[in-house]
Amino acid sequence: MSVPEMVEALMQEPALVELTDFTHQFEPFRTMGIHGKELVHSRILATFLNRTGSHKLGANFLNQFVMALASPQTRLFSGEAVDVEVLSEAVKPNVHSQVYRELNCIDLVIVFPAHQLVIGIENKVDAGEQEEQLARYQETLRVRFPGFTQALVFLSPNGRAPKTANAQDSVPVYCMDYGQVAEICKACKRVPGLSASAEDFLDQFVNHIELHMTGSTRTQALCWELFSKNEAAYREIVRQHDRCIERKVLEAFAALESRLSKEPLLGVDPSQLLIERERSRDDKAVIFYSLHIRMLHWPAGVWVKIYKHNWLGVFPFIRESELVALAGEFPLPLSAETAKHWPGVRYVSSRSGLDQARRVLTNGNDFTSDDLEIALGLAATYVQEINEALSGGGTC
Repeated sequence: MSVPEMVEALMQEPALVELTDFTHQFEPFRTMGIHGKELVHSRILATFLNRTGSHKLGANFLNQFVMALASPQTRLFSGEAVDVEVLSEAVKPNVHSQVYRELNCIDLVIVFPAHQLVIGIENKVDAGEQEEQLARYQETLRVRFPGFTQALVFLSPNGRAPKTANAQDSVPVYCMDYGQVAEICKACKRVPGLSASAEDFLDQFVNHIELHMTGSTRTQALCWELFSKNEAAYREIVRQHDRCIERKVLEAFAALESRLSKEPLLGVDPSQLLIERERSRDDKAVIFYSLHIRMLHWPAGVWVKIYKHNWLGVFPFIRESELVALAGEFPLPLSAETAKHWPGVRYVSSRSGLDQARRVLTNGNDFTSDDLEIALGLAATYVQEINEALSGGGTC
């Protein structure tokens, strides 16, 4: 059988149909553009960890999370493990606990005052670690809760090891993954009296975790079935992956440029837009692609960029070389520093934090049509802000 025939046979596999249905299901977190937002995930976890929440979970989620520290699936990265008896005492009925958000910058902190136990949680969905971040949090727990049994959980999609923990610190560091969180959510669905809305949300949260973070045992089984029965075709698909990503990006951005030139996607007359494109290649990102968009009446050099590099993102900018040509006569607000990873580029905005806020999607190659619509929405906001600033009606 030829390679094209083997790929065609793979396309007919029932397992591929089921896998396709799973990956194409409606996913509210992605639709709202919050599937990679750590603050959103931390709020959800804080809600579930609160034993008195309106979700009617009681202490079930909290207790299972605490006891997960003693699970074989949770890896002790450094320090001496918390005694199982200490954990067991904390999950007994009627034990008082408090859940704090952003306590001394730690995402979540669970305190059991009567049992003198404190557990910090550093939640990493997409972002990397700051310099000595976990070491500082270990010190915070040790200094702020003297006499307590302390532990720090490093929670990530795949349970990866932290890079900034202090292995010599007395505060132990545990590595947990979101697959464990999904299993806890599934178990909590069996809680008597659970509200229907909470049950629906648990389902959606589990689907979100399995779609975008960990995969599921079912998808793993389906992939193995496809591979074991069609290894040569599977291998050919993997070999063609980068070419397919490049074609996806080229076609999507060409279609986006065509729409921008014909439709008022940014809330302005498309005939008043100038659009330029940039393309290059990179081993890691496969292909870089940017659309630079400006209105004809804007000061020279001011653009809004929609780009797919490592990230999919959007930001308003001007190059410093073009600023020099304006001889200081620039009517729009500028960032004090250059854009991160973009030497010689300044943000045309008074907004702070654009080095992170410009991101729509961390893994730009994974963008969907929904992600492009979010990018368009951001671009439209920047276009409107620049127009208002130029008309004297506000600042961008």
